[in-house]
Amino acid sequence: MKSGLYNMLLWIAFLSSPCVYPAQMPKTRIKELVTVRGMRENDLIGFGVVVGLNGTGDTEGSPSTKKATRILLEKLGVSPTEGEERLFNNFAGVVVTAKLPAFAQPGTRIDVRLSAAGTATSLAGGTLVSTPLKAGDGKIYAVAQGSVVTGRTVGTTAPVLTVARVPEGGTIERKFVPKFVHQGTVQLFLKRADFTTASRIVDGINGHFRGFIASSKDARSIEVALSSRALRDPVSFLSAIEGIIVESDLPAKVVVNERTGTIVLGGNVQISPVTIAHRDLTIEVRSENAPPRSESIVPLQTATIGSLVDSLNQLGVKSEDLVSILQSLRVAGALNAALEFI
Repeated sequence: MKSGLYNMLLWIAFLSSPCVYPAQMPKTRIKELVTVRGMRENDLIGFGVVVGLNGTGDTEGSPSTKKATRILLEKLGVSPTEGEERLFNNFAGVVVTAKLPAFAQPGTRIDVRLSAAGTATSLAGGTLVSTPLKAGDGKIYAVAQGSVVTGRTVGTTAPVLTVARVPEGGTIERKFVPKFVHQGTVQLFLKRADFTTASRIVDGINGHFRGFIASSKDARSIEVALSSRALRDPVSFLSAIEGIIVESDLPAKVVVNERTGTIVLGGNVQISPVTIAHRDLTIEVRSENAPPRSESIVPLQTATIGSLVDSLNQLGVKSEDLVSILQSLRVAGALNAALEFI
């Protein structure tokens, strides 16, 4: 009797909870959905020396730092003797990295990141001396120099002193202007491959310019042909494309964080007719015309996963039980969505 009353209360709560229908697809600018071929950052890297450390630099067992320091001092007109090598623990060899933005011009300042390459225990209070930064083609694109700033790593309480930054410590020395128009066309790459979204972007571009200038090769790439007028001003042409609003399509997915019990649901996730029996709970989701299994069960049409989760949360179902129910629904084929655990 108690179990039957509990099931009845569960169904009443299920029916009274807010009904979650498939969400309308979000309308988004093309700018947020795609990247333009050629529009990307490039990695810069170099090996430098941090000076001015208070005995926290590299020890005598760091030959690369010794060599780099000797070269640096010799360029400055100083030749250290063997007896002065003990002072090298005030120096630290570091790997210097930075991001070279597209369309970077000489004189532009960028942030640089330092990572100790030797046995240094701290870079705090040091100064990075002039360090050339090269790209993958072996050419120098920037020079880094400046005061070192150390900080804390994300989610920790102890400071990490062997990784540091030099805010705006890099100066661009060679311009980087990528080519984004190739043989009269521009290629757009979807950030998330999807056939439906690619098709809608093509339709949006063709409809905006009133011509068949865009075509999709696959679920990720779209090719747009430029007219003679657009070739004279490709920046304005791409700006117009970025401002076109389309409906992006999202896959049906349920993301579960088992550690925290957090569940992220897509509004278009549906549940097929199914009966769930978990511990002392009995839940039935069925189609409109299906006959009831019991007179005590209130008829319910095919529901969304959102309404099911809302009802279970209202009844105080534990997060681990909710995760088990979702896993069982997925295995049974009743959850019409991808189930991803993080």
